[in-house]
Amino acid sequence: MKKKLGATKPASEPKSLEGDIASRIVDVEDLEDHVKMVLYGRSGTGKTTFAGSFPMPGLLIDCNDRGTGSVRGVKGLKVLPARTLADVKQAYWLLESGKHNFKTVILDTVSMLQDFAIREVLADNRREVEDGDLGGWGTMRKQDWGDVSSIMKAQLMNFRELPMNVVFIAQDRTSREDGSDEDGGISPEVGPRVMPSVASTMNAAVDWIGNTFVKEKVITTKVGVKKKERREIQYCMRIGPHSSYITKVRKPKAVEVPRYVVDPTYDKLIELVKGE
Repeated sequence: MKKKLGATKPASEPKSLEGDIASRIVDVEDLEDHVKMVLYGRSGTGKTTFAGSFPMPGLLIDCNDRGTGSVRGVKGLKVLPARTLADVKQAYWLLESGKHNFKTVILDTVSMLQDFAIREVLADNRREVEDGDLGGWGTMRKQDWGDVSSIMKAQLMNFRELPMNVVFIAQDRTSREDGSDEDGGISPEVGPRVMPSVASTMNAAVDWIGNTFVKEKVITTKVGVKKKERREIQYCMRIGPHSSYITKVRKPKAVEVPRYVVDPTYDKLIELVKGE
């Protein structure tokens, strides 16, 4: 018998979608509003301070960064000193289990987490190098870098999927040399200091990408016939489109955000995204 061409039915069809796919369809306004963010910048520019403004209780996983001094006064913030990749993995499983009351998790920094991954790959291959030489010339093979990339992507995406606010903190890195690229973009490009393949995956998976920096503002006042200058330090974060710095804010199309925010906090960015 000749078969009829065209669409074929599945071998079996469920009698009812109740309790399956249909029950998982929700209104977009009813989705849980958790922020996933990449935050990068030079040391001392306010990365950890800003992360501490996220909803509490929070867990800061200190990946050998030891930069928690700026958040000592944050109520509800707990710190886990992580010294190996195994520590970070165990922290993930705790959060994934749901047996906690944390609303925010902060990985400080993913740049140091990458060092943990490099150390694990070298250990698996029974090779050792000094900490200062991790990832240095001649210490890693192409396959080793591929293994590090796989580990990093898996860990970051695991944290990304947690039903809570997630902040990935990184040091900054400048890529490419000065000049314009073939697409007309301006070089160099500044972004998180992790492997390019890892940065690409991480940046695509989050809602916000912010770059912290310090700006010096000169305030001039007049005292009689003389002028007096006072220098004021401002802690800022780039969030709007920029030709050199990687930034990102997921928001309604009608909402416009500034290129940078002075004294940024979680609440300030939420208000900007909502157009308030």
